[in-house]
Amino acid sequence: MSIGLLVVLAVGLAVVFQRVVRPRLRPADWNWRVRPEPLPEQIDEAHEREAWRVRYDAVWSRNTLERRCCCSAWSAPSSARCCPTTPAR
Repeated sequence: MSIGLLVVLAVGLAVVFQRVVRPRLRPADWNWRVRPEPLPEQIDEAHEREAWRVRYDAVWSRNTLERRCCCSAWSAPSSARCCPTTPAR
């Protein structure tokens, strides 16, 4: 396929999306919020946020363990494909 054909196809799909698909979508459940909501009273100052992080942001938590396992499970096969084994001498 030529690049020109791919560009025309992409533009055509974008036009179809804008004209056909998008008008049929339901409206969003909420409006866009550019500014974040204010912090709660308990952690609205810097030293209170730091104390909260020390108390609740555990380095070794269930989430950390889960991420480590997922990364290890993904990286082991990937490294085996990238680094072929060398024959022993």
